Amino acid sequence: MNNAPDKPDLAQGAGKDDTGTWDHTVSRVMDRVAETAQVEGADLRQRTHVILNGVLVVSVFLLALVLWWDVRQFSEVPVVFTPAEEMDGILATLYLTIQGIEAYHDSAGSFPSDLESLGLDDEDLVYSPLLDGYALTGATVDQSLLYRRGDDLTPYQEALNAVLLAPLGGGGS
Repeated sequence: MNNAPDKPDLAQGAGKDDTGTWDHTVSRVMDRVAETAQVEGADLRQRTHVILNGVLVVSVFLLALVLWWDVRQFSEVPVVFTPAEEMDGILATLYLTIQGIEAYHDSAGSFPSDLESLGLDDEDLVYSPLLDGYALTGATVDQSLLYRRGDDLTPYQEALNAVLLAPLGGGGS
């Protein structure tokens, strides 16, 4: 029989437990497979930890990016109204306030001492009683308007009409 030394004949010595038997060879192979599996298992665990650490770093980076974006978005003042719409809004507010002051004057015979007595509490309006009437100042973010009793009310009334007739969602004058 022509057997290789590391490959014993299956017919001879099958089931024997000495170093030249097939059982011993299988046992050695199984031991090597187990050792390799342990080493590869350790490598797999190490690679898994590296991958999980990478995922964690990327997740933290993405979370920081989202938080930065939100802070950036909320730190900017949103443009809600155009400058023309803001102007129409303050002119309309002044017009309605003037109408309230004039109605108070017609019924009481005098001008109110302050806007609170008319039930108005608008921090953008400043009412100043004068000897011959009153002055009313309205302010927007970048402008202020002064009305004195007797001034032309046409632009104020037109602004009120523009505000009332503007379509919802924008589109003032």
